[in-house]
Amino acid sequence: MSKQTPVLHLRIEQDGKVTHHYLKDKDVFTIGRDPHNNLTLFGDDYPKKHALFTPNGRTFLLHFPASADGEIQSRQSRLKLSDLVEHELLPGKNGFFTLHIKPGKLGYVFLGDTRIDFVIEAKAPVAAVQKVYFEGFSPWRVFLKHLQEDALFKGIVTILMMLNIALLFALKDYKPKPKPRKSLAERRARIVKLAIAAPKIPEPKPTPVVPSNKTREENAGKKDEPEKAKKPKSAKKPGATPKKKVNPSNLGVLALIGASNTSTNNSSVERLLSSKLAADLSEVGKSQKLTIGSKSTGSTDTDALLDFMSESGIDDLIGDDLGSTESISLSEKSTVSIDKLESVAGSKEAIGARTEGSLRDVLQQNMGRLTYIYNRYLKQDPDFRGLMRVKVIIAANGRVSSVELMSSNMGNPRFEQEILNAIKRFRYEPISSGSLEVIYPLSFYKQ
Repeated sequence: MSKQTPVLHLRIEQDGKVTHHYLKDKDVFTIGRDPHNNLTLFGDDYPKKHALFTPNGRTFLLHFPASADGEIQSRQSRLKLSDLVEHELLPGKNGFFTLHIKPGKLGYVFLGDTRIDFVIEAKAPVAAVQKVYFEGFSPWRVFLKHLQEDALFKGIVTILMMLNIALLFALKDYKPKPKPRKSLAERRARIVKLAIAAPKIPEPKPTPVVPSNKTREENAGKKDEPEKAKKPKSAKKPGATPKKKVNPSNLGVLALIGASNTSTNNSSVERLLSSKLAADLSEVGKSQKLTIGSKSTGSTDTDALLDFMSESGIDDLIGDDLGSTESISLSEKSTVSIDKLESVAGSKEAIGARTEGSLRDVLQQNMGRLTYIYNRYLKQDPDFRGLMRVKVIIAANGRVSSVELMSSNMGNPRFEQEILNAIKRFRYEPISSGSLEVIYPLSFYKQ
């Protein structure tokens, strides 16, 4: 009677979900950035594909990276993987170390936020046994068999093929109607709804000039004198209104866009101004005044505008009239998410005053800015996605004093710099003293 082959039981906990995996004597468990692996992990510490658990006769081998944390237990003895690596008790190669797992040993290993518990069992449970598939069965074989034996089936297939050929021949010159694009006037009307113009100030009425008696006598004596050849000097009219300077607050949404834009004269904002869009925006709103550069602790008009642009996009409103960059329409909604804060450190006063919930609330309030930036790059590359780890240092006055990119697999330095610039403008509630350091893991993907 042959001995039963032991099975390596893996319990995987990732993103709050728990799954079980069973490895036999010839199975290999792989991890990495490739989605075809048994477990997909993002980060610079993991290659595209790496064999984490491999069979070794009736035992198994664990090949873990140096950054991993975990523990191995045998009876009453417990050893940390980091201690084994530090004392050079495990063989290593290319940044990975090998641990021999024998029957009777169990343990766990942390790979980022993912925990994997492992233990060797005598056999897998009945529910984990995979179904048996017959490799000889194929739909193509069934089709060919019926085609050779059934005359009615042959006739149906022949008719369908002829109809297909006739349909293709009829549609060879068919051209779909182009999708109607909205005119620039319609786009202006949508933008005008977001603007709030300053109320108009009525111009002062000119004061009438009443001539005195002395002036009347002088004018009467001058009637007899000959007119001089010298032309009189031009004088300003008493009721003339001085030329007003353009107030940026009257430009509405364009002032918000241009206030932080220092590009050349060929920018989109200047082309909007030249197309008389500012004149249309100034006619909307009579009760509120739009101020530029004012400080506010709550939500501002700029944040509301950025939240709108994160959902519909200012680029969609303007269209190709303002640029020549080729874009792709998005059929799926983009998402910027964060499961939990990676780490929070700082002085005792700052940690006590700033809770994890308040830090997440500020990120959620500014999520519209990050989503808008991600949407612009997503239109150029529909497969653009990945993970960024950003370290933010928050001063006591609530401003971000430092932003640093810890790691990223986005592959676009320009996008990463725009995200860092947006986070630099975050505003937190001020506290009495102390600074705080927090690491945000930001995931960019399409739903």
